[in-house]
Amino acid sequence: MGPAEEPATAVDQYGRVHGIAGLRVANTSILLEAPLGGPAATAVLIGELIAHAMRHDPR
Repeated sequence: MGPAEEPATAVDQYGRVHGIAGLRVANTSILLEAPLGGPAATAVLIGELIAHAMRHDPR
């Protein structure tokens, strides 16, 4: 997760996939390191945050 200029990132902070319009990713695969404690809770939080971003910026 990071800016499009960074070659090691695939998505921005809103889950939008760089280079593919309309595609978002909302799971723990966007994190640099896997969560050690409570990965399901982390996945739910990421989904909630990206859903919130989609409601307020539907690009």
